[in-house]
Amino acid sequence: MSYGPYGKGLPLQVGYKSQWSRMVAAAPDSLEGSTGKYQSWEVVDPEKWVPDGFVCVRFDSRGAGRSPGVLDTPSSREIQDFHECIEWAAAQTRSNGKIGLNGISYYATTQWRVAALRPPHLAAICVWERSGSRRWLVVERPRIGRDVKFFKLR
Repeated sequence: MSYGPYGKGLPLQVGYKSQWSRMVAAAPDSLEGSTGKYQSWEVVDPEKWVPDGFVCVRFDSRGAGRSPGVLDTPSSREIQDFHECIEWAAAQTRSNGKIGLNGISYYATTQWRVAALRPPHLAAICVWERSGSRRWLVVERPRIGRDVKFFKLR
C-alpha cells in the first residue's frame, strides 16, 4: 500500500517522460511482465505484484490527484490520514488484515512516520531510498545499513 501526493492516476511514462525513458534505457528488463500502464512515480508496479497474490492499493493525499482537500505534506494530519487508510484497507473483504507498505523517497519517509503510530493492521514496511536529510545521511542510514530493508512489524 502507498499513500502520497504524486497522483495515482498519472502513469509514469506520461507524467515523468524523461525518467521513464532513462529507466527503460538503463533497465529494459524492468518492463518484463508489465505494460507499464499502471506504473506510477515511486511505487510498485501492480502488474508485477498482483500475479504473486498481492493487492496493490494507492491512496492520493488530501488535495492530490482526485482527492479533495488541501495538500499539506508532510504534516501530522497527512500521517493520521495514512493510518486511517491502513485500517480501512485491512477491513476490506479482499484483505487478510495484514497491510504492508512499500515505496521510495516520500513514500519511504511516511512509512516510518505512520509505523510510529502503530496501526493495528500494519504488518510490514519496505523502505527504500528515503529522503536525504542530513540526519538521515549522517545518523540513520549508516545505522540501518543498506537502502532496501524489509521490516516485519508483527
